[in-house]
Amino acid sequence: YNFNGNLLTTAGIYTDTVITQSGCDSIVTLTLTINPAYVDSISAEICEGQSFDFNGTLLSIAGTYTDTLITQTGCDSIVTLTLTVNPPLMTGIAVQICEGQSYTFGGQSLNVSGVYSDTLKTQSGCDSIVTLTLDVNNVITASVDATICSGQTYDFDSLSLSASGIYTDTLISSGGCDSIVTLTLTVNPPLMTGIAVQIC
Repeated sequence: YNFNGNLLTTAGIYTDTVITQSGCDSIVTLTLTINPAYVDSISAEICEGQSFDFNGTLLSIAGTYTDTLITQTGCDSIVTLTLTVNPPLMTGIAVQICEGQSYTFGGQSLNVSGVYSDTLKTQSGCDSIVTLTLDVNNVITASVDATICSGQTYDFDSLSLSASGIYTDTLISSGGCDSIVTLTLTVNPPLMTGIAVQIC
């Protein structure tokens, strides 16, 4: 502050004596107040794809931004913004089911192998993208043909079989699905041969 040729930068009470036009002393007392600059820091979070209005400027990239405003007393008001941009939350899951089963994902009942995605909202309101890799394992079928002689037995699923027929057994494969084995068992009868012999 220029006080009669003196530049003042410190708050305080100052006096100066000047001479009036009539030659008398004129004492001027100055009370100088220095208003501080107002400094404020704010933090904000937005989701990827959104923008934040910072005093008329739309921001969509994470970073630190400053803006200078004017207070009611005419001094600077410096605002520092720390902006965080949250990316979508990506989650991947893999599921295996057996043929004939279904898996519920995103409100849908799925029974075909493929890659599926669903978009949810996180607590902060941002996208949460879940990707499902679904594998549908086939039922394994196998056929076995076996032949035994009459009077013998064939061991099949802890059974000892001695009669011709078609038998099935359901096992669990390494993938947890059914594995169906079909046995066709043939029991050969004894070979009957007749001979005629004449002797003297």
